[in-house]
Amino acid sequence: MPLRIDLRDYGTWLDGSDPFAESNSTRSPAKPRRLGAIERFLVAFLATLTESDSIDLAPVEDLLDRFPILIVFDGLDEVAQRETRQRVVAEIEKFIL
Repeated sequence: MPLRIDLRDYGTWLDGSDPFAESNSTRSPAKPRRLGAIERFLVAFLATLTESDSIDLAPVEDLLDRFPILIVFDGLDEVAQRETRQRVVAEIEKFIL
């Protein structure tokens, strides 16, 4: 099963905002997420795709363990802030190891 992850969305999510929300303009400044594992982002990503709030970490981890999944990370050049970009790369490295 292929999944394309836009790293701009992941970086936004790491910075504490919801990249899948209708509008982020009325929200207060977000706090960066302490736990930014790719698996946690996949929960938000898949919940958006399925339009469901009932997805949590356990089914995502089960999916990753049981099925061959191709995850394509795209758009690192679109993550503007250096600290966020470094964190994105570090989290991807943790995920693939």
